Amino acid sequence: WSVGRDAQWFDMFEELKKYKEIHGHCAVPTTKRSSNKRLVNWVSRQRKPYLEMKEGRSTIMTAERADMLNSLGFTWKVHEDN
Repeated sequence: WSVGRDAQWFDMFEELKKYKEIHGHCAVPTTKRSSNKRLVNWVSRQRKPYLEMKEGRSTIMTAERADMLNSLGFTWKVHEDN
């Protein structure tokens, strides 16, 4: 995991914070009409590494990053099972 990737992660986290300030939530829409495809892709790419971390597997997700996302009310599961 390179320093550039770390900086990119924190840049995207800041974008998510701005999104939440405007919209009041972190549920970035994944529709084709989404104006920020970069943020949509980044948000969706956080979920798998989080699950891997919870399973004790080696991953790019860290507890610090998970805590930062949790502090914004990040939704880890998109769809709940009924």
